[in-house]
Amino acid sequence: MAILNGLGLLNSLQIGRRAVNANQSALEVTGKNIANVNTPGYTRQRATPGVSDPSVEAILNMPQVENLRDALTERLLLQEQGRFGSLTKQTELMSALESLINEPSDTGLDTALQRFFASAESLAATPESQGIRQELVERARVVAGTFRSLAEQLDATKQQNLLDAQTLVTEVNRRLQAVRELNVEILRTPEASARFEIQNRQEQLVRELAELIGVRMEERKDGTRTVLLNGITLASTTSAAELSVSSSQDGRLRLHAALGGQTVEVHPSSGALHGLARFQNELLPAIEADLHTLARQLIDQANGVLPGWTLLEPASDPAQRAQAALYLTVAVRGPADVEQPGVPNLGDLSIPEAQRLAQGLTQIQERRLPELENLTVPAFYRELVAALGAQSAELDQQQRTSELIKQQLETRREAISGVSLDEEAANMLVFQRGFQAAARYIQVVDQLLETIIERI
Repeated sequence: MAILNGLGLLNSLQIGRRAVNANQSALEVTGKNIANVNTPGYTRQRATPGVSDPSVEAILNMPQVENLRDALTERLLLQEQGRFGSLTKQTELMSALESLINEPSDTGLDTALQRFFASAESLAATPESQGIRQELVERARVVAGTFRSLAEQLDATKQQNLLDAQTLVTEVNRRLQAVRELNVEILRTPEASARFEIQNRQEQLVRELAELIGVRMEERKDGTRTVLLNGITLASTTSAAELSVSSSQDGRLRLHAALGGQTVEVHPSSGALHGLARFQNELLPAIEADLHTLARQLIDQANGVLPGWTLLEPASDPAQRAQAALYLTVAVRGPADVEQPGVPNLGDLSIPEAQRLAQGLTQIQERRLPELENLTVPAFYRELVAALGAQSAELDQQQRTSELIKQQLETRREAISGVSLDEEAANMLVFQRGFQAAARYIQVVDQLLETIIERI
């Protein structure tokens, strides 16, 4: 045995065994890469086997395995995914709102106002006509109904947005819990290649979280990840936050995170939840406020035309007046309350009174009002619709730009971390030849040992 050791043959066998193990492990890593070529978010692994004198302690039986990833690209991609998620949600909601407003169309508020004022002009020309008087009331009723319908649909949109937010929060909570569970699994997995596979699954979850709520990720030395939102830890090895969403009385969304016995309000700066909250808390209230302001001014102007007469029901309750579009109705009443309350009929007006009413209503469409930014009633509404269209177009452009940037970053990531079948095929050939060479090396050493033993 001393002779064999002196000749180095036993050490040669160890070298051969290590070479076989190294190339076999490298082949397994290459096989994993090929198997995951179509797996979304998969990060390619690279094995770097090496064989040298076993007295060098740094040489391991298994090859060194590493994930091929660029930290800067990953961070930028995560940020852009959050921005893209927010803009996509806002674009989707604005598109639905444009469909709700439904302008220009024959059934929209702009057409209803035009027809109402056209009836007023007709009555001014023929104030004695009972038919045109009734037509004016019917046109006013259509205007009121359109206002109410818009206001009700905006309210319904807020309720639906709350339900959508709750669904998104459920998805976020599920993924945060999965990230925590994978952290535990990472700590229990000593083998590098298997640990990287777990991290790949975890990274895909974090990317999905970025599109939902705009998180960022930090990696610890032990390989586990911490998910953060504006400095608040949402998921770690030991815990995962439980998010919840609530709605204030005016419909504004509020997001809370419960973690470690404490509940804090969180404000995402990107992601679908950010887009939903921005639409619900900023864009939608502004449109609602303009619609109610327009309804209030129309009521005040129409009822102020003929002293003692009302055409549109004035809201006496401050809360209802603040939401005038939601409570707008037609109710013709005279100074002596000669009509039944709520029954629209202008038949009791004298011809001069009917003419003055009609002329006054006609003038409303040309009167600039300070409360409407020095615009007329029709112009204010058209400005509202135009602003909505401009906002929608701007969001759509931003969303397209963000999508382009995201695709460029994904292409850059794919070039660094993606699987190339040609490259993996070449690696597999190299490792196969290395495995065959190591096996042949062991065979030669074994023959030498056999020969020496026979001659001793």
